Amino acid sequence: MSPLFGRVRFGLAIALGIAAAIVADRVLGLGRGAVVAIVTAIGIVYMLIEWRYDTPPARPRQRQRKHRPYQSPFAVTFDDTEIVVSLDGVRRESVNWADLVTVGIRIDDEAFLPATCWVLGGTSGGCHFPTEAQGNAALLAALQMRLPGFDNRALIEAMGLMEGGRVVWQRS
Repeated sequence: MSPLFGRVRFGLAIALGIAAAIVADRVLGLGRGAVVAIVTAIGIVYMLIEWRYDTPPARPRQRQRKHRPYQSPFAVTFDDTEIVVSLDGVRRESVNWADLVTVGIRIDDEAFLPATCWVLGGTSGGCHFPTEAQGNAALLAALQMRLPGFDNRALIEAMGLMEGGRVVWQRS
């Protein structure tokens, strides 16, 4: 219900109260006390009606998603021999498990918000991909299982950084 309509109803209630007061004073010959009582009673009745029948404001409608949630164009897959990074389904970089020398987290602060990226360095190449890449969680579990001395504390620290990075594993 619009506020304007509520004001119009309030104005009509006041006009009705004044009209009833004039009738009570001139036609019925009641005194000022009775007129004040009539106007007060009409105001109370109006407030009770307004309170009882006034509907609460409508809740805004929930926006329905028209699009699927964001899905990174990067994907990381691995098997027993190598880790492969793909971009839009095209193989981009890879590193063999046997060649892996260092694993780190780097924070790229070139965009609007800092972006967290994995850096996997090997003796003959390496990989660099964002942490939101598809397959990231499975790779993290594999890194923690396959690499003795993987530093989970450094990983947690790196995820809280706004810039820089941390080495989470290094071949000894």
